[in-house]
Amino acid sequence: MAISKTLDVNGARITTSLDDPDMPLLYLLRDNLGLHGPRFGCGLAQCGACTVHIDGKAARSCVTLVSSISDNKENRHARRVGHSRKATSGAARIH
Repeated sequence: MAISKTLDVNGARITTSLDDPDMPLLYLLRDNLGLHGPRFGCGLAQCGACTVHIDGKAARSCVTLVSSISDNKENRHARRVGHSRKATSGAARIH
């Protein structure tokens, strides 16, 4: 059964329908919302390529389940180390 999830992304309130609420946040960001700032790396939360901020704290989106994020959480994409602001300006910020 599909559920509806609402997050603030780059300052815009986004509501999306999910068939699997236990899918990783990374898949929601990249596949459902078309945001390519967070990257898939190791899939084990070790490399940091998928790092986002949730309530101001760094979290690995490859292992963070969408169901674990409440609609009131503030989520932001963290720029990857070594990338310029211009190169990542299109990256997702999830609030």
